[in-house]
Amino acid sequence: TEVSSDQVEPDISFFQTGREAETLPDPEIKLEPLPTDRKIKVYAEYEFIRSNLTHPRFELTDNLGDADILWLASHFKDYENFSREFPGRRINQFPFENVITIKDLLCVVSRRIKDWRSGGNGPSWLPPTFNLKTELKEFVSYYQQREENGE
Repeated sequence: TEVSSDQVEPDISFFQTGREAETLPDPEIKLEPLPTDRKIKVYAEYEFIRSNLTHPRFELTDNLGDADILWLASHFKDYENFSREFPGRRINQFPFENVITIKDLLCVVSRRIKDWRSGGNGPSWLPPTFNLKTELKEFVSYYQQREENGE
């Protein structure tokens, strides 16, 4: 095939296209400790958490505004304002965790590891992986090369 199957680091638009921008917490904000004079109030969108959080130190609440800990099912993005408006609250997520929870981002970030056992294109545990929206030509080339090699 005339097209290379080599995968290259995508430009910044790959990480921004089709995704909502996230912010980091404000580093100037001092994280307040959780309350010690009362039960810690937990707002949980997961039934599993609601059913199993039984320690007497915690109390479930259906009111997001009353909670000390937010256990959200949807992806949270505005950590900067969250840290400013609610410095004593905690959330079950961390900024930019999508690079390990969204498969195309995990693949690109993992490929940055140059492992000699995998030919230098990612860690040895990561098989050749293509994003068919952005790497279709490379995928076809890879397939054709393997076919020519009898693989």
